[in-house]
Amino acid sequence: EVNEAGAVLVGSTRAALIGRNVMDFCAPADREHVAAQMRNNVTTPYEFTALRADGSEFPVLVRGHTSTYHGHAVRVTVFRDLTENRRAEQALRDSEARYRNIVETSQEGIWQIDADSRTVYVNRKMADMLGCTVEEMRGRPMFDFMDDEGRAMAARNVERRRQGIAEQHEFKFRRRDGGEIWTLLNTAPLTDATGRYAGAFAMITDITERKRAEEALVQSENNFRALTENANVGIMVNHRGQHVFANNRLLTLLGYSAEEFRQTGIKE
Repeated sequence: EVNEAGAVLVGSTRAALIGRNVMDFCAPADREHVAAQMRNNVTTPYEFTALRADGSEFPVLVRGHTSTYHGHAVRVTVFRDLTENRRAEQALRDSEARYRNIVETSQEGIWQIDADSRTVYVNRKMADMLGCTVEEMRGRPMFDFMDDEGRAMAARNVERRRQGIAEQHEFKFRRRDGGEIWTLLNTAPLTDATGRYAGAFAMITDITERKRAEEALVQSENNFRALTENANVGIMVNHRGQHVFANNRLLTLLGYSAEEFRQTGIKE
């Protein structure tokens, strides 16, 4: 006996299936496996590749047991077509592969920690930033890559993530070789199915060169100011008729305060 759904499953009719051997609808590579399951009266579900009447193959999940029919022992088997499941699984694998490719080739560091602030995942870019390998970072607390000041700041930031706060800020990490790296962090909290804090995810950009340039500019300005303030000649800076700076020597020579001198340069 076979029901209508079973006939449709293999692309045939109920009448045409009566008397046929089940092995006729089993792919050659799986026939020995299926025969063994039937001989051993296996009741746990198993999978194999089935054949349609037109010769095309499709995956099925089988659940069978022995029963009595009109006084005879018979094998009752339920088949479930897994084609859509396989397509969904393949689509998921393809999606994960695309996502991993994007993440691994990203020019930004990507870092994920768990609720205990231990590293769950980093991409190669992030590991390279810190002079480590991905394997060396996996499982380690993020605090291992910070100085004392950074650890205190990071601990406060973790509490903010626990409150559900996502934010962007600058942060300094310590490299494996002891050097420093300045970064721009875009961080967001992660939660589990119950809504509880499960860790955090960060996109990280190396801004070390920018910070160095900023520090060099500040140092240059400080040097300039020190030189001009202590010069023995009067120095002034004028922009579009507005006095914006005068050193102490010039102010003393002219008898102005800094504010009075700036006012003298205003054009009506």
